[in-house]
Order: sequence, then C-alpha cells, then structure tokens
Amino acid sequence: MSSDDVVVGGWDGDSIGETRSDLSTGGATGPRRRASTVRVRVSDNRRLDERRLRAALTQLVRAVNVLHQRGLLHLDIKPSNIIVGPGGRLVLLDFGLVRSSRAGESDMKMTLGTPAYMAPEQAAGEPVGSAADWYAVGGVLYRALTGELPFTGGAADVMLAKQLDAAVHPRTLAPDVPEDLANLAADLLCTDPSGRPSGREVWARLGQQ
Repeated sequence: MSSDDVVVGGWDGDSIGETRSDLSTGGATGPRRRASTVRVRVSDNRRLDERRLRAALTQLVRAVNVLHQRGLLHLDIKPSNIIVGPGGRLVLLDFGLVRSSRAGESDMKMTLGTPAYMAPEQAAGEPVGSAADWYAVGGVLYRALTGELPFTGGAADVMLAKQLDAAVHPRTLAPDVPEDLANLAADLLCTDPSGRPSGREVWARLGQQ
C-alpha cells in the first residue's frame, strides 16, 4: 500500500483553500464555497454520488492505514476533520488527540474525542487501538450513505447507546445505497473492537491491493 499523495499531517490554513467538507452536505458556507462533497442529505431527495464517495473513502482508508503504519492513532476522525479539495484530493486534519500505538493498547485509555464518532471502548475509557479509528471511519461512511448519524441524542446518551446496541443498518434508512458500502459501514460500527475489519481488510473490501 503506497503512501504517495496521501496527506495525514498538519494544515497551514492556505494549502487547501477550501472550507471543510462533512461528506454529507452541499451548498455554500459564507464567502467561500464548501469543498467537494460526496453526498447531500437524504432529505434533499438527491442521489448518492457513488463514484465520488468511493474515491474519497479510498483515500481516507489509505490515510488511516498510513497513520497506523507509522504507529499512530488519530482518535478523532470525523467529517469536520476531513477536507475533499476541488480536485478530489482528500486531506485528514486535526491531530490534537493523536497518540502512539507502540506503547501497547493496555496503556492507552482515552475518554476524549467526539461522541458521535467515538468508538464504544473509547467512550467507556477502556484501552483503545486501531479499531477505534476504524469505528470512526464507519461512522463517517454511515453518515455519507444515509445522511444520518448511527446514534443520536445527547452526548452521554450516544456514548452509552453505542456500547449497548448495534446501529441500524444503513440500508434500513437508505435502501438504494450500495450494499457493499452499507455492509462495510455496519461492520466497522461493530460494538466489539475485535469484530471490526482491520485496515488491510477494509482496503481489500474496497477492491484495492
């Protein structure tokens, strides 16, 4: 897996020249247009741009894999930390919570992050590993497919719910979305970290080698 043209580092505020994309909404934001998006909300009654979604997702997965190969965990992957520029190039931002994974998962207890995308074990203050980042990727994909979050409500309610229940399958909310991507999102959102696909498995399921 090559790391060429994958941006997983900092952002100087000028290198992109676009506002952040949430991978689910379109439209203008102030004087600058929003970065290229891959889906509008389901309520907008527009079709999923599958080609753009797959291209962005492939880049995101590659970026996360490169980060993990470097012995790092992001721990705050969410739409507002992702930019898709006008040329379709994806950049993963905000490394404020990044931690080394080389110390061992048992030494990494994290309760910081964004509740909507935080893995159940991270929300519970349990040891976290690379599976926590893949859970967040699953949340981003889920929202891109359905226009909805896997769990909604107050922060405490969301963090508790995701520890107890599986998210509703994406195709229940959006029956027309690609089955392979819907199943991938559902699998990445597995409550048990050991049940989530690894980075290598996610890469293969996207048809990459």
